[in-house]
Amino acid sequence: MASGLPAVGRLSNNYAATCSHPKDNKSITIKSIHAITLTVHQWPMIKFVTSRPIKKIQRSRMPVDTDRRIQNKVLSKRRRFSLKMIWIIFIVFTLIYGWFLLFKNTLFAPKYTITTVNYSTGDMQIYGDFNLYKAISAEIKQENYNVVRFNKNTILAQLQTTYPFLKDLVITFMDANRVKVDILFQEPQLIIRNADQKYWVFRWYIFPISSGDSMGGGVEILDLPDYLSGMNNMTGFFFRQSADDLIQQTDLLYQAFSGKIQHIEYLPGGERTIVYAEDKIFDINNLADIVTQIRNIQLLKKYYPDYAALKEVDLGSIELDKVIVKK
Repeated sequence: MASGLPAVGRLSNNYAATCSHPKDNKSITIKSIHAITLTVHQWPMIKFVTSRPIKKIQRSRMPVDTDRRIQNKVLSKRRRFSLKMIWIIFIVFTLIYGWFLLFKNTLFAPKYTITTVNYSTGDMQIYGDFNLYKAISAEIKQENYNVVRFNKNTILAQLQTTYPFLKDLVITFMDANRVKVDILFQEPQLIIRNADQKYWVFRWYIFPISSGDSMGGGVEILDLPDYLSGMNNMTGFFFRQSADDLIQQTDLLYQAFSGKIQHIEYLPGGERTIVYAEDKIFDINNLADIVTQIRNIQLLKKYYPDYAALKEVDLGSIELDKVIVKK
């Protein structure tokens, strides 16, 4: 085509054209044009491109549906959780109420309330002080038997503050509102006899024994001198010699004389013990070593030729570490 001559172009259907002007570099794209007449002087450059079919875009509604499904699932889970919690609370409450009724009608039935306490005759023969039995009854009367049995060690510890010679309590349910209590006593470590009154020693405690009590049968006895027969208060008895030392001393003396002791007389304030054995009198110094004094007796028996004729032997009560004999 010659330059400067008018030119006419026609575009058929379904084509698009992009035109650029050389002066202002503007371009335009034309779509779906049936017929367009172009002048060469106005649009000298024409580029034809194939038209693409126009598609209609539809908005998806899936996000809305998904949100609703999530909300429904959350609500459903909450409902199921609420139902589970209601069932759990109901079951727990039923169990608690059931246990309450069980305890009320079994372990805590009215028949288990203690109103009568019986004691063994043998226990009262061992130790007949009624104050002990009153104290035990006061601890367990009007209490539930099962609670008392569960708290027995606590009750025993409370009683031992006043009666430390208690070893154990055996509490047995007999019938409605009645129990039997058997008492186990500690063995006395020493019996102190003051005229007709006996006292038993356990640790550093001294307790009176009634004349009919069988407590302390076969236990070593320590007599007090006649001038103390009117003494009823044993407070301060161990002020010069501890209970442990006195118990050990008495035990060693009984062993040393092998059952030949008639009796032992203890002078708490005089720091002296008098042993009547083998038809002799032995004076013991309570504040000196008892083992050394017993060894001196054994040496005297072995090496003193007139031992059998002796009437009195002082092992240190007059002069410490000296043995003085009398015929």
